[in-house]
Amino acid sequence: MDSSNLLSLLHLCDPALLIGSFSHSAGLETYVQQNIVNNRDSAREFITHQLSQNFFYTDAALASLVYDAACVNDLKKIITFDELCNAVKLPMAERFASNKLGILLLKIFESNNDFILQEAYKKEINANVAFDNYCISFFLLAKAMNIDKKEMLVAFYYNAATGFITNAVKLIPLGQQV
Repeated sequence: MDSSNLLSLLHLCDPALLIGSFSHSAGLETYVQQNIVNNRDSAREFITHQLSQNFFYTDAALASLVYDAACVNDLKKIITFDELCNAVKLPMAERFASNKLGILLLKIFESNNDFILQEAYKKEINANVAFDNYCISFFLLAKAMNIDKKEMLVAFYYNAATGFITNAVKLIPLGQQV
């Protein structure tokens, strides 16, 4: 990966990016309140399950399909995947969080005039045709930055894992060594 692509990917995955992802924990608060997740081992189990079952079959799978659709500029497929992403997020809070994060992510990068497909997608969002889920926006932006699909998936998982770990450290509390 060349250094400009690496810097773009790091920027996209930066936990300090002000989109509010740090405040969404995928239901971890409930598991902590019910004493289901209460130590290092149960936190590891929660995070592993979220990444290997939930995340793998929803956000990561759909994001991968969005990347392929973006390669051929197929906005219609991207919107279909966005609708499917919204449908699989059963808790309303999870849908709302994904939509909010996606909108903020696109807004941060909207000044880049080279992202034509994102502009078309944003018009569909504004027309209430698309929902703008975070994983969809993430992969559209990463594709526009010419980042390889495999590298995007690794970064996407890393971003999710660090978010889960950060929330677990704060909620349980675990200290800094999970």
